[in-house]
Amino acid sequence: KASYNALEIEYLIREATSLKTRVGKLLVVTDGTVTSIVDTFTETADIGISWSAAVATTNIEISYTSTSTGNARTMRSDLKRFRAI
Repeated sequence: KASYNALEIEYLIREATSLKTRVGKLLVVTDGTVTSIVDTFTETADIGISWSAAVATTNIEISYTSTSTGNARTMRSDLKRFRAI
């Protein structure tokens, strides 16, 4: 029987000068070795975001990169954590 942990992250990313926004929800599931990310979102214009996750023992580091250059971004998020029992 596998044991999985999951995170649900609701987020808002906004570009500073263009004011483009991306609002979405990430679902991150891991078994401690393999991690899966599902991103459901809407955006006012393409800001070229891609997500990655790195697992180190019981910690998951989630980060994003953007192909859009020249604009600073801010991110606000709300995290819900689900643990396997």
